[in-house]
Amino acid sequence: MAETEPQSAASDSATGGWTVQRAIKVAAFVLIGLVVALFFFAFILALGNAEGAASFMGYFRDLLMIVLSLQGILIFAGLAIFFVQLARFFNLLNHEMKPLAEEAKSALATVKQTTQFVTKHGVEPFIQTQSFLAGLVAFLRELFRWRKLFRKKETP
Repeated sequence: MAETEPQSAASDSATGGWTVQRAIKVAAFVLIGLVVALFFFAFILALGNAEGAASFMGYFRDLLMIVLSLQGILIFAGLAIFFVQLARFFNLLNHEMKPLAEEAKSALATVKQTTQFVTKHGVEPFIQTQSFLAGLVAFLRELFRWRKLFRKKETP
């Protein structure tokens, strides 16, 4: 086991558990082994009796053609299922997500209107009142400073 493998994969292979990756590797090696063994078997038969080996290997050829035909049918069935699922996904996007997006847009418009209302009727008057009071306080502060300037100073 390499140190970079995840802990779960290491524990599965240590306990003899079958993972998908391990099953695919075993199936690929078995298939490659069968093809190589069949090739050597046909070669040995052809060395002894070429015509008999040709008719005998014709059965394997026909069997292989049947297996490949079934594989093609399975691939087309898988593609058909994939396209059906893809169509269902797009249907879901059109009929479920579009209304959600429209509701989100409506909610955003409501938030924008609420913000404008609160700004106009709550925040702006408050800011104007605060500004007026700050200006009044500054005016009064300056007014009292002027009084101090115009007072007669008493000499001790």
